Amino acid sequence: MIRSVCPAPSNKSYRRPLSHTPHLVVVCDPPVDSRSISIGGTMGAAYHRTNWARRLGYEVTLLTGPEFPREPRDQWTSLCQRLAALDADYIHIVTQSILGCLTLHYCLSRKIPVTADYHTLYPEWLQSRHGWNTLVPYSYISWFLNRTARAMPPTQSVAQLLVKNGVKPDKVEVVPYGLDHDRFSLEGHSAPEFADLPRPIWLNVGQISENKGTKDFLELDLPGTKVVIGEGSLRPRFTKDYPNVHFLGPKPQEDLPPYYRAADVFVFPSRADSCGMVMLEALACGTPVAAYPVMGPIDVITDSRAGFMKKDLGEACQYALNKTTRKGCRDFAMDWPSWEKSTQDWLASMVRVDEQPRNFGPVRQAMTAYNPATLAINAGVRKAEHVLFGR
Repeated sequence: MIRSVCPAPSNKSYRRPLSHTPHLVVVCDPPVDSRSISIGGTMGAAYHRTNWARRLGYEVTLLTGPEFPREPRDQWTSLCQRLAALDADYIHIVTQSILGCLTLHYCLSRKIPVTADYHTLYPEWLQSRHGWNTLVPYSYISWFLNRTARAMPPTQSVAQLLVKNGVKPDKVEVVPYGLDHDRFSLEGHSAPEFADLPRPIWLNVGQISENKGTKDFLELDLPGTKVVIGEGSLRPRFTKDYPNVHFLGPKPQEDLPPYYRAADVFVFPSRADSCGMVMLEALACGTPVAAYPVMGPIDVITDSRAGFMKKDLGEACQYALNKTTRKGCRDFAMDWPSWEKSTQDWLASMVRVDEQPRNFGPVRQAMTAYNPATLAINAGVRKAEHVLFGR
């Protein structure tokens, strides 16, 4: 059975009974710093949670991709040396990258329990961007997460998707994103850039790309003004093709609240997001959301106070504009957990390295036995093992 959000942590649950300061090692391929919150999602959550873990009394060490050699064999040697020297109480993997896979292998080979997040819908992204069948990437994802002591998706829908694609239900525990209710609020100034724009203002914030559905937003027939905040490879082309749309470029997360407050509706056109932190941020600033009825929005817009989801995104925009109030959106967002609470749940879901690990089984057997689809790429797996692990 999939576990939902952890109970409110007590001293026993997230402040582990150790005789020393608990040491958490977090492994994440991209760097986790103040720039991460502009990326949102995976990296934004890692940034907020590691900061709050420190405030909750944990020593946190971040191991990120740029710290290690690029060649996998050298990366493996360096990673082993670092992990052995750190003497961690908890090891947690944020991304299922090569660095994450090497960390998992290190833990499996030493029978150390390790936990992992799952935020980005990699198989769906590969399918939309490159036409991949999701069967192969989900074979890897299910193998990876089934070897961990616990997998932590941000929503119930993502948890169900993982189980549907081979992850064992007892491995999965939902830990929602948090929200900074103080930074994102009704109080404060609105963006002066919006002052002279024709109303209503339809705002989209995020990566400008195919998988984020930016083109769907740009092609909507809506009155007023469309505004896009973000960066991406398609921005130059879209700027040329849609001259009536205002492209403001990327903005740091701390600069976003005035733009959310100044908009009339926040439009979220993505069909491949696990949650969508920007929706929560907009709602906290009193701006309703219009979206497709797909994974991500269906876990956020659970009440008509927050906005509307329709297969016709333009219709959802009009409903959000005319049938919501800014106070209703703010009240709805206030029910969402803070980053402190999200971090407490995250820490409570981790498994200490000296706790009894589950029966992980032999590494090579694990690579092929659970999901039949991996049998088709067995030769590739064995070659990868040889390159990565020297086996």
